[in-house]
Amino acid sequence: MRMTTPDEDLALAAASGDGAAFALLLDRHYDRLFAFCFRLTGVRAEAEDLTQDICAALPAKLASYQRRAKVTTWLYRVAVNAAHDRRRRRAT
Repeated sequence: MRMTTPDEDLALAAASGDGAAFALLLDRHYDRLFAFCFRLTGVRAEAEDLTQDICAALPAKLASYQRRAKVTTWLYRVAVNAAHDRRRRRAT
């Protein structure tokens, strides 16, 4: 996949099991995802853990991507939900 391949096409290909598409998608968005997680948590170690948890869960979550939003919008929603889930687990 070339750098000009739209994120939405990469997400759909990755959801179908294309490892190269998944790697390129992560390569494009990992740093922004980490920065967003850092803003959500305020702690570098927490942001690193949260980002890794999201990346590990992404292959399964991509099956729910339906191209109704940009990949970045969808990814940020995934991150917010993961941060909320993490907080809820810690609160119990």
